[in-house]
Amino acid sequence: MSLNLANIFSQIVDRQSLAEAGATSVFIIKKRTQEGKFLPGSSAGSGSYSTKPFALPAGAVSSQAFNQLQNTDEGDAFFTKAGKLWFVMKNGYKRLRELEGLQSSRVDLKRRPGPGMLAALNVVKIDPNEQAVEVGFTDSESEQIAIWHQIMGAGKNKVKRIFVGHTDKEEKQIADATAKKIFANITRYNSAE
Repeated sequence: MSLNLANIFSQIVDRQSLAEAGATSVFIIKKRTQEGKFLPGSSAGSGSYSTKPFALPAGAVSSQAFNQLQNTDEGDAFFTKAGKLWFVMKNGYKRLRELEGLQSSRVDLKRRPGPGMLAALNVVKIDPNEQAVEVGFTDSESEQIAIWHQIMGAGKNKVKRIFVGHTDKEEKQIADATAKKIFANITRYNSAE
C-alpha cells in the first residue's frame, strides 16, 4: 500500500488555511499601524507627526484646511518660479492634519478621510501547491506610498515607518490562528477515513 502524502498534505493545509493565515497577517498589520505602532528599524519619532514648517503644493491642502488658514499666521502662500502655487505650513504636518479634521496624536498612515493606503493591503495571492500566501497592495499608488514609508523614508527627513512585517509575538498569533484551521482539517480528514 502506498500513501500519497502530497494529497494528504494538500487536504490538511488547504487554500482556506492559507487564506486564514493571510487574513490574520493583514488584520495584525492594519490594527498595529492604526494604533501608531511601528516595527523595529523605524526612525526615532516615527510615531509622531512633525511640527516643523514644510511646503506643499496648494492643491494638496484641503479646502477645509485652506479656509481655516485664511487670515491666520499659520501658513503662507507663494508662487514657485514655474508659476505653481505652493503653501508653507508654519506649524508642520501635525497642524495640517488637525485643520483637516484628522487625528494627530499618533501616526496612522491615513492622509485623507476614507479608506486610504491601508485599505489596499490585502491577500494578493494564495498558492496551495507551494503552501504560500502573499500579502501586498492591490493598487500601485498605495504600494508606492508604502515604499516611501517602509523603505525610502517619507518627507524631507526621510522618516522610516516600518509597518509591513511581524514581530515574533505576531507571527505566533498568525500560526495559532492557522493551526486551528489545520487541526479542523486533520479532524475532518481522519473522520473521512
